[in-house]
Amino acid sequence: MRGCKNPGLAEAYKAEREKRGTQAEVADMLGVSRVCLARRETGTRPVTHEAWLALQALPKKRVSKAPPAGRAAGAGVREKARRTKKGKAPNVKGDSQP
Repeated sequence: MRGCKNPGLAEAYKAEREKRGTQAEVADMLGVSRVCLARRETGTRPVTHEAWLALQALPKKRVSKAPPAGRAAGAGVREKARRTKKGKAPNVKGDSQP
């Protein structure tokens, strides 16, 4: 039996897989090839009951709400606000400029 009789199942399978990681990550956890997952998601390979249950048994990815690495929220805004009209930072306490 080739192809998926229920295209909605293929879409649901992909949505659930995306909650758990990339195709490569999930394929590795399930012990199948990435191509196998891709074919299930497009409907060219049927999603068996066992395949659905195996996917559901995997833990979902944790979604982090932290800003991207190396960039703090609002970074650069404070520095820009501190600059004067000439583009120089104002004298800070402890500077010895007259």
